[in-house]
Order: sequence, then C-alpha cells, then structure tokens
Amino acid sequence: MRILLLFLILISTASADKVIVVLKGDLDFGDIHELKYKVLNIQKDLIDEISQYNVKNFKQLWIVNSIAIDTTPDVIEVIKNRKDVLRIIPDYRVKINLWNVEKINANLVWKYGINGSGINVSIVDTGVNSSHPDLLGKIVAWKDLVNGLEYPYDDNGHGTHVAGIVAGDETGVAPGANLICVKVFDSDGSAELSTVIEGFQWSAENGADVISFSGGTLPYTVVGGSSVVYDVKEHTFEVYPYVNEPAFKPASISVVVQPSNIEVSLVAPNGSLVQWSECVDGSELVCRYYGDEPLTDGSWKLRVESDGEVEYSYQIYVVYPSDGTSLIDEAVNNLAKVGIVVVSAAGNEGELGFRTINSPASAKYAIAVGALDSSDNLAYFSSKGPTGWGENETIKPDVVAPGVSILSTYYKGGYAYGSGTSMATPHVSGIVALMLQANRSLTPEDVKRVLKMTSIDLGEFGEDNIYGAGCVNALYAVMNVTTFGEVYFNTSTIPLNRNVTVEVVLSSAPNGLSMYNVTVLVGDLVEIVGVYFPEWASFAFNSTLPSSEVTVYVEDGNNEVQSGAKNISLFYLVMRGVEIGETYASISINRVEGDDGEMVSLDASDCYILVRLDRFPNCDYPSDPDGDGLYEDTNGNGVKDINDLFVLFTNMDWVAENEYIPYFDFNGNGEMDVNDLLNLFNEI
Repeated sequence: MRILLLFLILISTASADKVIVVLKGDLDFGDIHELKYKVLNIQKDLIDEISQYNVKNFKQLWIVNSIAIDTTPDVIEVIKNRKDVLRIIPDYRVKINLWNVEKINANLVWKYGINGSGINVSIVDTGVNSSHPDLLGKIVAWKDLVNGLEYPYDDNGHGTHVAGIVAGDETGVAPGANLICVKVFDSDGSAELSTVIEGFQWSAENGADVISFSGGTLPYTVVGGSSVVYDVKEHTFEVYPYVNEPAFKPASISVVVQPSNIEVSLVAPNGSLVQWSECVDGSELVCRYYGDEPLTDGSWKLRVESDGEVEYSYQIYVVYPSDGTSLIDEAVNNLAKVGIVVVSAAGNEGELGFRTINSPASAKYAIAVGALDSSDNLAYFSSKGPTGWGENETIKPDVVAPGVSILSTYYKGGYAYGSGTSMATPHVSGIVALMLQANRSLTPEDVKRVLKMTSIDLGEFGEDNIYGAGCVNALYAVMNVTTFGEVYFNTSTIPLNRNVTVEVVLSSAPNGLSMYNVTVLVGDLVEIVGVYFPEWASFAFNSTLPSSEVTVYVEDGNNEVQSGAKNISLFYLVMRGVEIGETYASISINRVEGDDGEMVSLDASDCYILVRLDRFPNCDYPSDPDGDGLYEDTNGNGVKDINDLFVLFTNMDWVAENEYIPYFDFNGNGEMDVNDLLNLFNEI
C-alpha cells in the first residue's frame, strides 16, 4: 500500500484482489540490515511460488515479514492454505489525517455533491508541480510571467503547497475545483508589483472565478545595534511621511530591547514624551506605540535609562501599512467590481503588533485571512488590523483559518507541512469555490458577507482586529448561500404525535441546488429547552427529482438549544438538479416497524420537543404537577404551597402582559382575576 505521510487514519476501503500476506515466525530485532537479510530468506519460498501465478506485482515488507500482492481470488485462496502463512489482510487505503479540512467542516459539504466542481481558482504564486498525483488534470490554464516557460513548474514550492490546500485530491478543501496557475514569484519568493498585478489581470481574462493570493507587502524600516548606558542615552531614528507610495503611511513603532531591566521611552519630533500603547516584559522588553492617525514624520528618539552601567541591544521598527488605497489594493477592488473574488493573506508580521495587515489584504473588497492553530489560537505570526484611518478605518483580518502545521502537496513530490497566513488563505479560497458551485449568482460582496456571517466567533465578542469575524465554516457558509427559504410545520401540541409532511415547491431559488431548513415552530407563549429526534426515522419522498438527487441532513438528537428559542431545526432538505417552476418535492417522516418495513405513525415517545414557560421574576420555571395544563407550581419549587399563591398574586399583571393567562386561568373564565387566586388556594 502507498503510505502518504506520518499522521494517518485508516479507512476500510480496499480492492478485493490487493492483499497483504503475513507470514509466521518471530523476528530478531538486532541489526536492521541483518533483520532484512533474514526475513528475505524466510520469504524466498513463498516468492518462488508467487512467481508461478497470475500476480501483477508484489512488495516485500520485510519490516513486518509480509508480502503485498495484487492477484486473483483463487490464487489468494491457495496462498492462504500454506503452513507458513499466518493471515491475509486487505491492502486497504491509508489516508492523511487533515485536521484543518475537518476543522472548517469542508468534508461535511462534500457529501452533498459540492466539491468546487466547475469553479476556476487562480493560484497567483510561485508556480505549480502539475505532475503531482494530487493535482493531476486540475490545471486548466498556466502562465509563467517570470521565465516565460510553456509548461507548469515550481522552483520554490510555495505555490504547489497552496494549490494542494485549495484543490488537492488528498489535501484540498475543494478537490473538484479547476486550477489556473500563474507564476509571478521567482525562486526566492519575490516579485515586482507590476508582475503581480499582471498576474491578477491575466487570471481575470482567462476565466478565474476566485483569485487566491498568498503574498503581500508590508514596508517597514528597522534600525538597531548595541550600546552601553550609564544614566540616559538616546537613539535617533527617522519616520517618513510614507514609503513607496502615499498609501503606505507610518502607523506604529515597535522597540525590542535586551536585557529587560532598563527603562525605555519614546520622544516625538516635537520633544514630547509619548506613552507606549503596550509593553511586554520577558527575556526581552517589547514596547509598541500606535497612533489614532498616521505618525508624525521627522526625527524620533528612543530614550534608554538605567541606574548604573548596562550593556544592551536594541531594534526599532517603524511599520508602514497600506491604508487600503495602494495600487495593488485598487487592482483587487477593481477585480471584485467585475465579479472576481480575491482572497489574500493577512501577512506574517503579527509580532510587530496591530496595524500589520499586508497589502492587498488591506483592500476594501479583499477577503483578508489570518491564521489559526489547531486549538483556535491565533498564530503568533498572524498580522492584525485595523487598516485605514478615521471614518475609513476597517476591521481586519476579515476571517481566520487553519494556518499552522498544514499538510499539503510538496513540489518535489509527496507531502510537506507548512505554516503561515499563506496556508490559511487557500482554505478560504477553497470554501469560496464550494459556495460558488452551490450558487453561481453570488457576487464578491455576497461571498464576503456570508463568510463573515457564518464564521465561528473567537476572542472578544463580535468582529475584532485579531480574529476578524472568526474561523470560517464551510458547511455554514454553503448552507447560507443555498437556503432560499425556511419550511415550517407548526404545532400547538407538544409532543408531536403524528407523521409530519413537508411540501416544497421551488419557485425562487437559482437553478442547480437548493437547501431548505425544516423547522418546528412552537409559538410565542413557550420556549424550547430540548428536542429529541430519533435516528431511525425514515423519510419518504415524493418528488419530480430522482431520489439520488434528494438528501436529508438530520440534526443530532438531544440538541442543545439556546435559552429562549422559539423554533429549532430538525433537518435540512437538499435537492440537486433543481429547475425553477418544474421541481416539486414532499417529504414524510415516519418510523419503520416490522419485518416488512411497514411505515407507522410517530408516537409521543418517538419525536418530541421539551418546552417551558418563562419564569416569574426571581423564581424558577413554573411546573404543572398534576398534568392538567395549569401551572399551580408558580414558583417552580416542584410542589404546590402557599408561596405559589403569593407569587401569582404579586404577578397577575405580568401574566396578563405576557399573554400567559391560559396557563394560570384556574377558574376558566379567560381572565386573570381574584377568582383564579381563590381556586388556586382551594387546590393548595
């Protein structure tokens, strides 16, 4: 069998004719070369016999005293009866364990037949190894803007790794997507601005739906050295109005000093002391300053103070991020305006603090991507926002994705690990391909909005300049571009005690695929606290679509429900091959009983929803001890006593205002009055 890499999981799919023959005998684990020699001798007799049969090929696995063969079932049967054979096992497939693909739920999208098929993703990078087994047949267009070569290649490796994350058979988020590969970076991983923009426009001209760009620029200056301070010493450094072009304005100053037992302060060009925005004291002292507007240009000073003689080293970084208006930012915004989604790496300068987003991730319409590790922590290197100033200040990154120790295709063959926002970016590009396959009418603005809306919030509540909107979720994103309406079945009686039939006539969704969220709605008087939906439930279809094109995704049983919920999703109805005005489907939920598979009605113990009334102020949830539909236990302590009467008396107006009278109408007159109190008193 072909082992792909170290971290593996086994899945039980194998060819019936590919097996591994395990031989008997204890192994002597001394010298490795001696072990191999002895085992090959042990296997010689079996090898001689195999050579007489119809065996396509074989591999001697001497480290486990086994031989892998590809042959016919009758030959396998003969070999099984040999006295020196311990057992025969299938030569099953071994897969890469891709924590990153599963983390963003891309694998859950594939089961709906959505894998990026038909979507063109352009990798603007260092090139690609098109002969890699994972990428064979996926390259639909190629352009070399560095060396002008006709056929795809990669002399750096970065582009091949990125391509594998987007669309690799084993490593990709969207393994069905087509790849357009444009080489703009040389073997050292650098490129002229004009070459990158040329790569963008060539991608656009040649059919790109998505551009995945794991590159960027963040100008900064650095000065430093070593010195000795006896009392006070100052180091002068320059802050310029901008670098390269006016968009790149000075935004922050970072200072790193060793050892950390000295004091440092910052002096502005006008001579005033500037208070640090943050300082971190460890083996080295790191202090940063960010302004609410671009830094004043001119000569700044780092002041170093000590009570005695101290030798120290220092580095001063001045960072010049784009405000979102650089030329390459403009290129990205223009691409979005003509319908092309651009996904761009946030950058790997996170150690310089906030305002370190690279350009063109800084562009308004770019989807800027930061990097996470497997524990949902922001990678130490992942750049942070915001970008722009004043009313144009924008939260960045937009989203985050896995970007630490990501396994993908290696340009020299096989697989390799890589880390960086370069690795996080193609995860998002792959999700965009999935979204566009599900709904080709999406605009770049739609894609960005849905990606952010469906991301899993991390860090501080809401969007922030560290995690953006959170970690992308492929399943939620695709569901939200294919859900064009919710189908409700209402109930005033809990539990549900009948078959449920949902009818769907598609009249507004785009042709292709539609997904409907089938939801139970309980009304305003109660809130849902739990649901049980049986795993054995059977779904009967009546549709103009073949059954193979209709799928039901069932929510997990015993769902955790947010407090106060008024409705809950029971399942998703997914239909492929939809034609507007022509497609009809109805679905019935039944249980199956008996040997003949008879459909019978659900009963109260099969499918039910737990609900409760809202609490009275300062009380627990009320209950109905005798099951008559009236809630005598108003304070929720589980018994009927005089305290319940007092709670109802003091909250009669509250009951009426919340329209809870039917649950406390103990005299049956449809009103909340003193007679209800008297009747409750008599019951107590």
